[in-house]
Amino acid sequence: MAPAVGQVDIATMSHHGNRNSLNIHYIQTLRPRVWIEQVWSSDHPGHEVLIRLTSRATNPYPHDLFATNMLEANKLVIGPALENSYKSISGHIVVRVAPDGASYNIIVLDSFKKGQQVKQVFGPYTSGGKR
Repeated sequence: MAPAVGQVDIATMSHHGNRNSLNIHYIQTLRPRVWIEQVWSSDHPGHEVLIRLTSRATNPYPHDLFATNMLEANKLVIGPALENSYKSISGHIVVRVAPDGASYNIIVLDSFKKGQQVKQVFGPYTSGGKR
């Protein structure tokens, strides 16, 4: 699928970033500036996937990782590399694209508080491969 799609600005991690997903060819072909991971299990992300995404040898392109709800088990097993690799590991993730489509922001909302208040804003990122 990756060759048919080509380079993108944002991608969600296939299979929640489970260990058998996101091979090197896929990562290097899509080359998103932002990876978003929907986490609901202790094997999200697979440690192998995290290594592929964060290795300068396999993924030398600028990229930021965001996760919806990283579990404590993941933090204990993978360790500091996990939290050091992600811009955000908890919250509802909103992609807000500028009206002209030239840029976008990643907005992380607090999904544990009523009203989902804004926790953090990242960007603006430049759209269209103009990184």
